[in-house]
Amino acid sequence: MKNNMKKVFVASIACLSLGTSIGVHATTIGKEAIAISDNLKEVVEDSIISNGDFNAGLDHWIVSNPESNNPTLVTENGVSYVKAMLGENIHQYVKLRPNTTYTFSYDAAGSKNFPSKVEFGTLNHGEEFVSLQESAHNNEQWERHSFTFTTPEKDNTYIIRFSSTGNGWATFKNIDIQSEDDTSQNTLLSVGVESHQPYIYLNLTPEQFNSKQRLMVYLDGNYYFETYNGKAYYSYKDITDELVKIRRGFEGNKGEKIEVYLAPGSPGQSSAGKVLLETYVVEKKLESAATEYDQIVKDIQVVGNKVVMDIDREIFEQDNRIVLYKNDAYIAETYKGKAYYSSVKKMNETVRVTYSKGVVAGDIISVKLVGNRPGTSTTNSFQQLLATIEVE
Repeated sequence: MKNNMKKVFVASIACLSLGTSIGVHATTIGKEAIAISDNLKEVVEDSIISNGDFNAGLDHWIVSNPESNNPTLVTENGVSYVKAMLGENIHQYVKLRPNTTYTFSYDAAGSKNFPSKVEFGTLNHGEEFVSLQESAHNNEQWERHSFTFTTPEKDNTYIIRFSSTGNGWATFKNIDIQSEDDTSQNTLLSVGVESHQPYIYLNLTPEQFNSKQRLMVYLDGNYYFETYNGKAYYSYKDITDELVKIRRGFEGNKGEKIEVYLAPGSPGQSSAGKVLLETYVVEKKLESAATEYDQIVKDIQVVGNKVVMDIDREIFEQDNRIVLYKNDAYIAETYKGKAYYSSVKKMNETVRVTYSKGVVAGDIISVKLVGNRPGTSTTNSFQQLLATIEVE
């Protein structure tokens, strides 16, 4: 499986103040964190940005107007973000190594006429601020952004600043900086594409999966799924003798950030005090191999009150989920050489799929290539319309 993710295993909590990194090791967290760490690789690199999720309020951030309420910290549905108005900003010094490529990622929103602004540059002693990267965002809905920067040979003092402009407002959250050198192997998180659907995978040993260690996965700072005591919540599991792979589909876009935490308590209880174990940032959009969609369905027609569809035999036998709908409601499908709620007849180069439960005049029959597997929801999955027919 091609790894398209930048990954960093974090078994310590890094604190950054004016460019200085201070490690607080996981051994101070408790027995559960140590048990997890014993099964994983050691720390590769401390976090570069500190408190990028604002779970610690505005700690480690420098605000433009510390004597007022602006910028403000807002928490909604357990997710914290900063809101700045009328030119207010927050910034943080970051220590970057020379000759190293870094990926900066963050969520931002801003007013239409006075956009939010992100600036990255140097602020060396005795010098003015020198801008190296600047972006403006006027989408009033949250949007994920990222950029890369390779540091020169010279040592510099770097700063990243998030601000509002003019009479407008700006919001920021999930701020992260990762180095291309910050890699580890055999970690908890991985990704891949199955049946044209990008997935997040949480890879556990049977002992980890069946334990009372509560592992929570977040996508771009929002709760996504978790495992506890042998159960997978809001996700699906694949079990072998040596590995339990928990999966849930996602968009797989560049810049998406995935995190796994060790949390106290059990599902349904507060996750306050959870400990970050690992972070991945998507470097490249996850895509499946190209498919000639117009070559999948060879023919579709209504014979009596039955739907008869001929599809390419090779496509039928491969990892492709082909779903039939009646008036946009699921009625049947095929996947990896099997038919569900329908019958098949194999021919030389095609397979005839017959749905026999009845259709009436006016029904619209559609066929889609869908991500995910049979038995799982098609909501938010990859979907490609292949054919439609009206029952006359």
